[in-house]
Amino acid sequence: MKSIIICSILIIILFSCKTSENKPEITPLEVTPTIKFTDKLVAEYEINVVRVDSSLNYNWDWTTRIWNVNFLNYLGQPVQDDFTSPFWDASQKYSHVDITKVDMYPKDGWTLLKRDLGVKTSSIAYPYVVLYNPTRGLLRVCIMRTRQYSRSFEETTVSLKDNSYVSKDTTATPLFDWIVTQHNVSKIDKSKLKPSEINLTVKEVLRTYSN
Repeated sequence: MKSIIICSILIIILFSCKTSENKPEITPLEVTPTIKFTDKLVAEYEINVVRVDSSLNYNWDWTTRIWNVNFLNYLGQPVQDDFTSPFWDASQKYSHVDITKVDMYPKDGWTLLKRDLGVKTSSIAYPYVVLYNPTRGLLRVCIMRTRQYSRSFEETTVSLKDNSYVSKDTTATPLFDWIVTQHNVSKIDKSKLKPSEINLTVKEVLRTYSN
């Protein structure tokens, strides 16, 4: 009887050792390091809301390939030049190989809400065009980046004067290219979407990273 008990104890010990040997090792979870960064406002420009369509031509055709722009450079000097529309420029996100399929035409529901590309006698620092699609509840904002700063990205803000609506979008746009952003205004009372009620602000932001 004693031998049977001793054998049973030995079997249990051997089994428990084997189980312990086969037990998988538990590796600690890898913690993703937190990336720290600091955003510094390099420049901010609120687009003048009084200058609505400075050329006084609401029939201006935004679907043309070239837009004539009169802007102020970083020295405050007036510059006049022709620039390719962001809808025709292959580097822009609303461009396609087949220009007839670009989502920008009146047949797609787009209307001209607001613009200021400047004129010879009165240039603007950041020329812009704002299209509105009332059916889809979208604002599409195109702003010419005319000034060079040490920055990581631009932040475009669209808001109403009464601050009942604020929408922000960030982009990284080369100099003398169009900052293109899109904003959902489907929940806004359409009667509020008037050119004089919309504010546009562009911020040049520098982001620096630290360990």
